[in-house]
Amino acid sequence: MLRIPLVVKLANKRFSGGWVIGNLASDEGWCRQACQELGIIIIDVDYRLAPEYPYPAQIWDSWEAFKWVFSNATKLGVDISRVSVGGLSAGGHLAAVVALMARDDPEIPPLKLQLLVVPAVDARWIPIEGSCDPDKVPYESYVSCEYAPCLPLARMVWFADLWLSSDPSKPSLPPRLHTELTPRTR
Repeated sequence: MLRIPLVVKLANKRFSGGWVIGNLASDEGWCRQACQELGIIIIDVDYRLAPEYPYPAQIWDSWEAFKWVFSNATKLGVDISRVSVGGLSAGGHLAAVVALMARDDPEIPPLKLQLLVVPAVDARWIPIEGSCDPDKVPYESYVSCEYAPCLPLARMVWFADLWLSSDPSKPSLPPRLHTELTPRTR
């Protein structure tokens, strides 16, 4: 049986869905095109949304779906040595967290790659209310893009509040805080 590469794509629900709004339909066209043009399988993972299902439900939904892929690799016809994980925005955050969890799980083969598109990987600087202090925030974009039409800072604050209940110190939130990101070798 032909074994082909697989990408586990963690849905962003729609661009700027922030773990809170949207559905799988927004990325269906991209997934189909990538499958056809690249000759890969994409499993687009849906996850429960906040505020009905706050943090960490989205992480556990994503991790369970990711592990399901390996449990069903033979049925899916995928090469487990060529599994990748990816996502956009909130999905990028979930993909980064899943990659770290996979790295630390001896049952999971090393990932082939990560595709993180505008990942939300460090929410420590999202203010609980108001604007960011330009003298303290390390990301210039938090200040210069405060009123960006697609994802203004006020919407990021709203998403964070609904998802984290105003507690950005939750574990698994900021993958960039991991000091050791080296892939595991065997």
